[in-house]
This record gives sequence, structure tokens and C-alpha cells, in this order.
Amino acid sequence: MTVDLEERVASLEGKVIGLEAKLEFVVSLIRGDNKEFTTNNNNKKSDDDCTLMREFTPKQHAVIQMIWQGFGTDAMAETLEVSSATIKVHIRGVMRRAGLKTRSQIAMIAERCMQQMGDSEYLRTSGIPKDWCMRPDEYKDTTKMLRTKVR
Repeated sequence: MTVDLEERVASLEGKVIGLEAKLEFVVSLIRGDNKEFTTNNNNKKSDDDCTLMREFTPKQHAVIQMIWQGFGTDAMAETLEVSSATIKVHIRGVMRRAGLKTRSQIAMIAERCMQQMGDSEYLRTSGIPKDWCMRPDEYKDTTKMLRTKVR
């Protein structure tokens, strides 16, 4: 029961991050600010975050994308055909390398970088398409690569 609740909370955290950014954009439109949609007005921080994204492995990028889209641990494990423990190892690796403490922080960085990076730049940086986690069946070669064990 606790695991199910934790997954629901993690999923909701990822979705809330995106909704907050969209709400801020709508409010700015109502005010007549004519701002472009962005989740971060501080470009320096966003640049630093995107530089950080270049340090992750393709499997870590896959996990980052799934956190950003609100996937829970079990859904990530099923998509990558690995155990939940393996997903947790990838998440801890991302957190350790980036100096983060929560999945929400991962989602926030992913949101900023997904908005800033173009599709081809993200593919070069991560080794996987920007929308891979939403359409893994359309990217069969990438999905197969992510599911392959490397020793």
C-alpha cells in the first residue's frame, strides 16, 4: 500500500510541475505581458541545468523523461523491462550526479531543458528522442537499446 501511494505522489509531483509553468504562462497572457512559454525566467540557471543534462547516460535520460511525464517506479520498470530496484538505482544516480534530493527537482530540471533544447540537440545530448517515453513503440531501436543490459 505504501509503495502504491508513493508512486501516486511521484506521478502527481511530475504533473504539477508542468501545470504550474503553464498556469504562470496563462496568467502572464491575461496580464498582457506577451511572454513566451517558459518554465524558467532565469536563462543562466536553465543553461546550467541543460549542461548538466549532457552528463547523464541514455538510460538515465529515459528515467528523467518518465519522471518528467509523471511515471511511477513500477511503470518505469515495466517500460524498460527491469526491476523497480534498478529504476531506483538510476534515479539515485541522477540525484547524486545532479545534487538533487527529490523526483520533483528532477522533473523541474527536465521541464526547463525540454523547453530550451530543440529535438535534434536533445537527441545529440541524450542519445534518445525527446518524446521517447510517450511513444516507446514508435522508437523500437531506442527502446531495444535502453532495455539491453550493459556489463
